[in-house]
Amino acid sequence: MSLEMVEKLSAFHDGELGLDETSKLRRALADDADARALLESFDQIDDAVRDAFDAELDQPVPLTLARSVRDGFRARKRRDIGTTVVRWVGPMAAAIAIVVVGHFYSQFRTEQALAQQQAQIAALTDKAVQDALEFALSGSEVTLADQKLAGAVSITPTRTYKSESAHWCREFVEELMVEGEKTVRFGLACREDSGEWRRVETRLEGNQTPPVGRSL
Repeated sequence: MSLEMVEKLSAFHDGELGLDETSKLRRALADDADARALLESFDQIDDAVRDAFDAELDQPVPLTLARSVRDGFRARKRRDIGTTVVRWVGPMAAAIAIVVVGHFYSQFRTEQALAQQQAQIAALTDKAVQDALEFALSGSEVTLADQKLAGAVSITPTRTYKSESAHWCREFVEELMVEGEKTVRFGLACREDSGEWRRVETRLEGNQTPPVGRSL
């Protein structure tokens, strides 16, 4: 395919051709499968760029990214059609760059949201453990919920005893429900001199029961 045809296809895709040239190119496309394939690739790039940023349209665009896109298109407009640089290479590279940046920006925001969610779950669970082990009788359930987190934690103490170091320790069942998913774990915590309950063991349902001291 000639350089002239590639440039005409790029101009046609961008709506930059006159009526006569557009009519001629449409007739040429009917007999040129390669030209039709290249024109289709331009549309695919547009779709990829649009899809990459659909989820980010309600978020502020980083200033450096906006400047890069703006400068890229300004540079493209300054090119003369008769130069040896293929017109569609610049826009395609810019589109690919936008897709890549959009992907990593979206991935960063997802990881950031997950880290924040995990921190909220940990804080909610710790408060439930402290309240339940300090005030609840064995067999009594203490539940704390967080509407923003769409989750809840239930702690049920099951056994209380003194350890060999003379610290009070309690075993408990922990039920965590977040966004409809339930996780059941068993924990063991001991009360420090400061009054805080420190978790010393956590195990998933079905694992071996940890050794215990003298039950009370």
